[in-house]
Amino acid sequence: MLNVDGDADAAVDSRIRIGWNKFRQLVPLLHGSETWPVRKENEVALQRAEMNMVRWMCNVKLKDRVPSQKLRERLGIDDIILTL
Repeated sequence: MLNVDGDADAAVDSRIRIGWNKFRQLVPLLHGSETWPVRKENEVALQRAEMNMVRWMCNVKLKDRVPSQKLRERLGIDDIILTL
């Protein structure tokens, strides 16, 4: 969505507001998660879900065989297990 001036300021502002709203909706879900007892199966499920999301954000398919660490570095994030 471009303005009359040809810039996308309104679209960028709108996306940022939407992103913050979604983030605020998720905060209650994450609160207290640092005290959950996490089993190995839980870690594997979290890592798998995280990497699916990371690949989607980077527009990389599994068949492209890009290492997970490279994708995390591209986004500037740590492995979810380190965060836990």
